Amino acid sequence: MLGRISSEGAVTSVALSVDHIPDLASEAARIRALGGRLEPYTIGGEQMGPTRVWLADKDTPGLSMTRAFGDTVASSVGVIAQPHVMEIALEPEHQYLVLCSDGIYEFMSNDEIVGLVHAEAEKGALPAQIAELLVRTARHQWMAEEDGGVDDCTAIVCFLTRGNLKPGAITPAPLPAAGVSRPSISRHVACHMHRSKHHL
Repeated sequence: MLGRISSEGAVTSVALSVDHIPDLASEAARIRALGGRLEPYTIGGEQMGPTRVWLADKDTPGLSMTRAFGDTVASSVGVIAQPHVMEIALEPEHQYLVLCSDGIYEFMSNDEIVGLVHAEAEKGALPAQIAELLVRTARHQWMAEEDGGVDDCTAIVCFLTRGNLKPGAITPAPLPAAGVSRPSISRHVACHMHRSKHHL
């Protein structure tokens, strides 16, 4: 997602992706057309958890997403590896880029995540510190809500403007050697990824 800070100081998020899950009508239609079965886990006759992808006559693979790569069983019933690609023109108000795994999003909305990123950046925190805080916050929420079970929690935080960085925090990249082309980049970006070391 992008973090947008308006000239009046309003903080909002801009979603850059769509969750490819069985509950999405277009995704469900593809799975069913190729013979897949869509339903949650059934334990003791009771359905539990999110809708999952199964073979028509077997309780496998049980994926809760409809796009993945490397799973030949799931691909036989319509789970594809084709990514959803979006292009968006960056504007001056776009100050942050935040990428997170689903473990971060489980208990925090896009707006809550961007709000946390902006609040910490305003205090002078660097991307590395904010990414670590996002992971730590998500883990605490998982442990409180799920009796200690924790999903993968990974966060990448990028500042898209120099104004978000402490003086001297980073140094510009050196110019390339003569004859070597350099991509045209109009925004300076400082990023850091942090991943939980303990997850299920």
